[in-house]
Amino acid sequence: MNPDQLEMYRGELQNLASPLEQKASEAFEKALSKAYELSVYDDWTLLAQEKLEKYHPGQYQAARQVAYVGSESFQTAPIQKELGAKTQSRGLAAVRP
Repeated sequence: MNPDQLEMYRGELQNLASPLEQKASEAFEKALSKAYELSVYDDWTLLAQEKLEKYHPGQYQAARQVAYVGSESFQTAPIQKELGAKTQSRGLAAVRP
């Protein structure tokens, strides 16, 4: 292809891709809106923010990583022991995790 044909080909590809990019952008905006409404901030929220930044550079803040706290950091054993002792003294079956 000569340079003029190549430019025309790329322009036609852009014309075909533009409506799809617009739909994707709208979908990511709806996803973020719902995430904000429900106070959800997870990997999917970050991905939607990154994709919108790709479609609209500079229009959205840079996504930031948030550290997750796993459930293993919580200690429940002492409470379960106390609960078990109280229920046994009342003649109830202890709750087992």
